[in-house]
Amino acid sequence: MSTLPSGPARGRPRAAVLLAGLALLAAAPARAQTNDHFFRSWSWIEEPAAPRATGLAGATAAVADDAGAALANPAGLARLPKAEVTASVLSRRAGNALPLDALAARTGIGFAAAAVPLGPRFVVAGSLSEPFARRTRLDETVALPSGMVETGGMEAVLSELRLALAIRVTPRLEVGASVARSRLTVEGQYSRQRATGPDELRVDTSGQAIDTGRAFGLSFEPVHRVRLAVTTSGAQRWRFTRRAVSPLLGDVLDAGSGFEIRRPARTAAALALEPSLKLRLTAEVDRVGYGAIASGLVIGQGAHARADYALADAWEPCFGVEVSLPRRAASFVLRGGLRWQAPAGVRYLGDDPEERVVFPGTARRAVGGAGASIVTRSSWRLDVGAQLGGERSGLAAGLAVRF
Repeated sequence: MSTLPSGPARGRPRAAVLLAGLALLAAAPARAQTNDHFFRSWSWIEEPAAPRATGLAGATAAVADDAGAALANPAGLARLPKAEVTASVLSRRAGNALPLDALAARTGIGFAAAAVPLGPRFVVAGSLSEPFARRTRLDETVALPSGMVETGGMEAVLSELRLALAIRVTPRLEVGASVARSRLTVEGQYSRQRATGPDELRVDTSGQAIDTGRAFGLSFEPVHRVRLAVTTSGAQRWRFTRRAVSPLLGDVLDAGSGFEIRRPARTAAALALEPSLKLRLTAEVDRVGYGAIASGLVIGQGAHARADYALADAWEPCFGVEVSLPRRAASFVLRGGLRWQAPAGVRYLGDDPEERVVFPGTARRAVGGAGASIVTRSSWRLDVGAQLGGERSGLAAGLAVRF
């Protein structure tokens, strides 16, 4: 990466070139995220918000038949025999993101919903969830070829209010749709400096933006105890403003240019089998539109081409199993799942040695899930689920009641 020289006199010509480039950037329409280094550990990875989905590693499109279907597959809501109210807490543990940056822990609402049948064919549901929450802190010990030290980090939290409607078209076919008011709150800043002296570059962004998301689902039972499902959710975009200054040069490099943070589109196809009343197996494959992030990347610093940064659309297969253990006073359900999580971090492929260190990309990795439910005769249900592996582990716990 091109870096600012260590002294003001030598820095002015290069700063003038940088200022000219940023002026063009500010005049351009907003695109996807930037290559600023608070995005170096950025990955749009959504943890399952509901305990059951956590325990199945997200393999829920074909088995959604409770209020959690508002997120997993809105068509599954039509299979609810009674009204249901549920709420859960999601605890995300601390972890590490490439290239060794720290991921902070966060505990908050995971998922809350109310679903009500409107006659024999229609079910409506409303939900509140936090499907994405990520706070990274840049690792100051990462060795950069330029000798620079980078400090700072990025925090982003997505909260959603969702309204879903499901229709039982025939005894074997359900369709559903949902619309969500999605609010993304972002705060990011980072500084570049040598071992001594003032910062050579300081970049920040903050604020919140709202976008509307839509999802559609279908659930079909071609033969008894076999279910097929398809779901799709569109990409979303939130616009923010980037600002950059050089305390070393005393220059404002970017007074405020626009860029977008994107949530990739996702389509899933799934199959569920019930060999017996006590055993349910499910398999699912998701297609995640990560390519839209790299294709619209804004070059916020350095003389790099967008084509040097790669992130492709990817397939994510996952599998799950549920075992029911009925007892006199209550029934127990044990579940587990496994997902092969696709690479979700931007990788730099160009010749700049520093960008190669900063944007190494991520590898495909296995993420497991395990969980259980206790269902009482009075229709109360306690759900717990744990995510194992990946960037960080997590634990979800909730309570539901049908009436």
